[in-house]
Amino acid sequence: MIDYLHVECMHNDYDVGMAMTIQIRDVDDEDYTILRTRASMEGLSLTAYLKRELHRLASSPSMAEWVEQVTDREWGVSSEVIARTIRELHDEHDEEAP
Repeated sequence: MIDYLHVECMHNDYDVGMAMTIQIRDVDDEDYTILRTRASMEGLSLTAYLKRELHRLASSPSMAEWVEQVTDREWGVSSEVIARTIRELHDEHDEEAP
């Protein structure tokens, strides 16, 4: 019983206090070589380079998240006004063309 509690306690501490490990299998040889070369050119280990790139990736919204953020905003201008303005600008451009 005590061993089970000890293991459970250690498991909970691991989830909270320690960084997670990610393992990626079946990486293409060419991709691996490119990433290893980029890391080396920056004076980093491959692990440090990938950790930095994962942080950069996780810190930026995905395209779907970005689109949702942008479309949820109140811009104060209706889509009809925007579409009409774009058409007018296109028409003006067409009239100026030789």
